[in-house]
Amino acid sequence: MSEKNNIIKAVVDITKRLDNIYPYTKESSLNTRDLRMDYELCGLLQEALYTAYDECVVDGDTASQIKLCRICANTLLPRYKRLMGVYARNRKMTLDLYPKLRAAYAFAARRSMLHFAYFIEWEKPNKLWSKTADTMKVAFKYADKLIADDNMLFYRLSCMPGLGKTYLVNLMVANMFGNDPNLTVIRVSYADDNVKTSTEQIKNIMSQDAYKEVFPKFGGFGSVNTQYSFNLENSNQGINYTGVTRFGQLSGKRGKVIIYDDILKGELEATNKTLCDQVYQVMVGDAESRADDDKQKTITIGTIRSIFDPMLRQVDNVSQHWRETSDTYAEVVIDENDNITAVSIAIPALDYETDESTIPQRYSTEYLRKQRTKLGDSFASLYQQRPKPIEGLGFSWSNLKKYDELPQGKPQQVCCFADPPRKGKDYFAMPILYNYGGNNWYLVDAMFQRRQSKELINEIIDKINQHRINIFAYENNVDTSLDSLITDKMTLKGGWQAIIVGEYTYQNKETKIMNMSPNLKEFIHFPQKDAIYDNKQLSQYIEQLTTYSFDFPNKYDDAIDSMSMFVSKFISPETTRVSATVKPLNLREIGGRI
Repeated sequence: MSEKNNIIKAVVDITKRLDNIYPYTKESSLNTRDLRMDYELCGLLQEALYTAYDECVVDGDTASQIKLCRICANTLLPRYKRLMGVYARNRKMTLDLYPKLRAAYAFAARRSMLHFAYFIEWEKPNKLWSKTADTMKVAFKYADKLIADDNMLFYRLSCMPGLGKTYLVNLMVANMFGNDPNLTVIRVSYADDNVKTSTEQIKNIMSQDAYKEVFPKFGGFGSVNTQYSFNLENSNQGINYTGVTRFGQLSGKRGKVIIYDDILKGELEATNKTLCDQVYQVMVGDAESRADDDKQKTITIGTIRSIFDPMLRQVDNVSQHWRETSDTYAEVVIDENDNITAVSIAIPALDYETDESTIPQRYSTEYLRKQRTKLGDSFASLYQQRPKPIEGLGFSWSNLKKYDELPQGKPQQVCCFADPPRKGKDYFAMPILYNYGGNNWYLVDAMFQRRQSKELINEIIDKINQHRINIFAYENNVDTSLDSLITDKMTLKGGWQAIIVGEYTYQNKETKIMNMSPNLKEFIHFPQKDAIYDNKQLSQYIEQLTTYSFDFPNKYDDAIDSMSMFVSKFISPETTRVSATVKPLNLREIGGRI
């Protein structure tokens, strides 16, 4: 067994001994003997981690470096923190333990961006990450993977301004240089000031004493040290880092990592399709041709302000096969060997499902909802990272009929049309509409969840009872069991009994939506915006419906598809005569009851 493996084995053995003596999660107090042994073993573990890590650096063993840093973060740090609490009133022990705790934190920070970010801010009075780190934890997680994994080559992060995305990338650059002084980086931004500010911030991070605690072998900056570029003293590269504007001079420069940071300036540029096309050509042409080899890593960050944003085109260019993950707001690309090769992260201000603030320590839900009302469509792009198409919108809010109040009296008919999900990421979409006579229908509620139909049976029955739905129609192209499931559940539960109608649709989805569009705009009435925000599913349903575009690809079309099928069933020319003459249903005939 090699010396490195012997040392790593010693680390593992000490960790097991610590767990056997006293799991740090145990709540009861330690006796004096256990405390002393805990303290001594922590010291031995810390020394073994340093020695093992140095051996792994010599061998270029990144995977073991990461493992050692995780042992430090998950075993050593919690124990030091607990010992600090136990000896809080013992000045001698506190003075002895504090530098050990700090050194352990610095060690973990070598291969953990979250620890690195916190450690750099350790002694600063104003700590950005104290308010935003929880929101950005998915960004930190995949930042670690991009830095350490040779298979991962693309990292996209978009979120609202003020969460620290540019600062995070600057920390990533500093961390990468600490682990590899021979790295080369090209940074591209829209303005000269941005380029200079980022360069200065990276150098400031690397000039701090805290940085040298994390990377004690950092030798400082070399002979090149300008507002746009620098090299490192202990590097074999003439220039390690170069910052340029988007249309700046890139010839002669090489980058193992290329970063695009706020490549567009504001909404005016973002909606200028010609400019966006020019910027995209720079990204795929000039900039990416600066790669040292076919393993160039790309980092692209910004706030998505329009569907023309080059970042979105870049994401589509990377792959058409993005997969959802268990990490909220992250999608990945996986190769044939099950390696993650790319990540796309888009963090909204208001969660897409709950409509609650994702940054509660900085912005309350109430504040963000007020911003949504104030900013209108701009909120979708600036805060939610879901820009609305500015062309080809078939059902924009201004094109739809709205109502302030429902007509007086009881509705003559209540109907819904459910569109069951075909695959995991699709929505179960079910608009519920009231009819007071004629062909005018009023949208009053909707079920809109990313769950399978079978999981929603109880909620469907509750909606049938709540609204006294007369006809429950659904598309049975994929799921033909919904009919019997609902019928059996209605009978078992009692209450209101609806007629269940399965519809098989033959028409192409886009054609169907286009054909139903005139009647949808003519006969469907939508509630005013300020009346829907308390109903999260209805709000999300209308948001998706009103952003459907005929001219641009749509990530989701479940809302408009279900509404088009409703129109086809209850309003379209083929059924107008039937739907227009429908009378209130006789409960005795269908068994309806309360």
